[in-house]
Amino acid sequence: MGKSTVQELARENLYLRSLLERSLGDVAKPDDLKPMDRFFLPESTGRYYPAVELGSVEHNLSFDSLRDTRYAHTDPTFDDVLHVYAQNWIGIRAAVGAIPGHKLAIVADGNLQASDISIFLLELNRRKIKHVVFHGYSDSSKQLIGVLARAQMSEMVKLVFHGNIGQWENAVERKFALDAIEMAQKGEIARIHFLQNKFEVPGANMFLPMLFNPAPAVDLENLSGKRLDDTVFIPGTAIWRKNLHTNAFGAALNHRVAQVMHYAEDIQLPGPLQDKLSRATYSGRESTLGLMAKVGVTLNVSLVECHPMVGLESEACGTPCLRGRLNLGYGEDHAYVDLVQVDNPLSPSQISQTIDQVLDVPAFERTEIVQDYTTLMNKAALCRYREFLGK
Repeated sequence: MGKSTVQELARENLYLRSLLERSLGDVAKPDDLKPMDRFFLPESTGRYYPAVELGSVEHNLSFDSLRDTRYAHTDPTFDDVLHVYAQNWIGIRAAVGAIPGHKLAIVADGNLQASDISIFLLELNRRKIKHVVFHGYSDSSKQLIGVLARAQMSEMVKLVFHGNIGQWENAVERKFALDAIEMAQKGEIARIHFLQNKFEVPGANMFLPMLFNPAPAVDLENLSGKRLDDTVFIPGTAIWRKNLHTNAFGAALNHRVAQVMHYAEDIQLPGPLQDKLSRATYSGRESTLGLMAKVGVTLNVSLVECHPMVGLESEACGTPCLRGRLNLGYGEDHAYVDLVQVDNPLSPSQISQTIDQVLDVPAFERTEIVQDYTTLMNKAALCRYREFLGK
């Protein structure tokens, strides 16, 4: 290694240590940061910075795991972007997994240690990150956003809040949303977006055009097999806004449907509709995609929604997914939307009629419509994200 390279690495090391000292702020004398000799950095401000010895990386951080990158689209303009999200938020994690860029899954509880923060800052520099995009919000998100603010790096911080204002009935959802807005109003978040068309808040630098989630980049050849048009699948979880009983009731009413598969526990219908229900055991995302690829239709006719991943996953497999009005503000005039949209999500008869409408289309033509819509929306999704990032 040449002398100039060593000097360059030494300068980088000192610079990162200075960032760490500033950003740790209220983290007092952490055990895993051991003071060493003091160094002088003449190329910078002339200040003396204490060097530190970094502790070991804990499980609190997961960079670019296979789970988070295997279905990502490829786009080199996102090489300087780091997406940050909670490890246990499955829907958001799946959504971010399709977006190009680096990925960081973090614990949500706000207990990131000094060693985690030091590794976070080092990775920003090593990966040459210019944009840190937080998806959703958690106590750990707040912790890292504060770290970057104290390091005077707030200009690189963006936040995408996945969710709908209707979910503010939940106290935790409401608190996280209001906390994120307050940080944006204080300038600690350079740009913020709620996954809803033209959602505006005074005093915050809001991005108003709706950001779309791209569908996962699925290899359809690995999912090929015989499709069963008399089987439908409801992949949603048992929460009120997913409207599972109406979905199941409408599907079971349809005379062309022999089996209604679902993951959720405790779906009960009047006999003989109950006899059509078949609970599947969830065993991972890959098995879910495989199941989606083999049924005639999936159902996600929900009451409150942003841009749901279950629909995008189904579409990536070439399978139409029934849905309510999403009001995306883009692609609404596509034939696919007319095919799968249910105007009244609380009407089992409308759901049943929409299933008939989908199954009336020949299978090959149905697949073409789904793929054409998916291509359109994927292109729009990446374009919107570039605009959001200022690229």
